[in-house]
Amino acid sequence: MQQLNPSRLLRFIAIALIGTFILILSGVAVPTLSNTGQPQLSTFEQVWQTVNENFYDSNFNGVNWSDIKAEYQPLATQAQSQAELAQIINQMLSELQTSHTHFYTPEDPAYFQLLGIFIPLIPEIQQQLEDFLPDGKPQYSGIGIFTKQQGDHTFVRAVLDGSPAATAGLLVGDQLLRVEGQPFNPIKSFLGKAEQPVKLLVQRSPDSQTELTVTPKMLDSTEMFLDAMKASVQVVEQDGKQIGYVHLWSYAGEQFHEQLKDELFYGQLKDVDSFILDLREGWG
Repeated sequence: MQQLNPSRLLRFIAIALIGTFILILSGVAVPTLSNTGQPQLSTFEQVWQTVNENFYDSNFNGVNWSDIKAEYQPLATQAQSQAELAQIINQMLSELQTSHTHFYTPEDPAYFQLLGIFIPLIPEIQQQLEDFLPDGKPQYSGIGIFTKQQGDHTFVRAVLDGSPAATAGLLVGDQLLRVEGQPFNPIKSFLGKAEQPVKLLVQRSPDSQTELTVTPKMLDSTEMFLDAMKASVQVVEQDGKQIGYVHLWSYAGEQFHEQLKDELFYGQLKDVDSFILDLREGWG
């Protein structure tokens, strides 16, 4: 078998992933921090205006953006919660029929995860956001999963390597039912429960429910994807050949580039015959 050329491979990975990274950076609706004292209409107006001034297409993909505002503004004034307002705003944004355009709130793990990606790239952001972030860091109490919503049901979409969820045995496809007897919520279910074991009820088949014990921890989103990448590395022997594996949960930053290079040149993957580069889930 032809020997792996790490330098050539790294160049290929950078070229393949940089497009995704640029799309994320150019998204007009990156995590928005709302002052809870502001009227909800003010938040709606800020989002609409941000798109109005920064959207990549001056024709808004053929949508009359002013008409869209007139349609959704009355709904925003009637929103009874931040979650309801976010849903209305995201319905409005979906009218643009474009990707990488979303309104996130602190009730969504992606709010913290995206901040964790941007802060190392633009350190000035952290100083501006310190009043909004616990301990000045983009972190939250969680178990290290990505979820997918289907109607009223929440399913596990991905489990970070080395995370509390992985340790507890949570599997992709599990339906998340209840945490300590209360309906599952990715943020609220684990708020204030870091390092405290909790009972998580999941459904793995139509007639089978399983209760798992999982211990949430404070997830620093500037580090969690790099930690998961490190934890994912493994080598499997098959038919006398060594096959390496690594999951790139993110490649948005030099720390990820350096870690992959270290694994290929000096780490567990340096002598493998081939390896699998897993690009599923995570952030660009």
